[in-house]
Amino acid sequence: MFFISPITNMLCDRYHEVLNNLKPCDVYFGKADKILNKEKESKIKHCSKEEEKI
Repeated sequence: MFFISPITNMLCDRYHEVLNNLKPCDVYFGKADKILNKEKESKIKHCSKEEEKI
């Protein structure tokens, strides 16, 4: 088991507006595109459901 410093933990657990509301760890490890695409798809699905209600 290794020690995670509070600063590292703080940076990896918080979303940053400068990073498109992603965590620095997600950007560093290359997960940013996957996360942003997933959010975009969910927004499209949500918007299409709202249009069906109208």
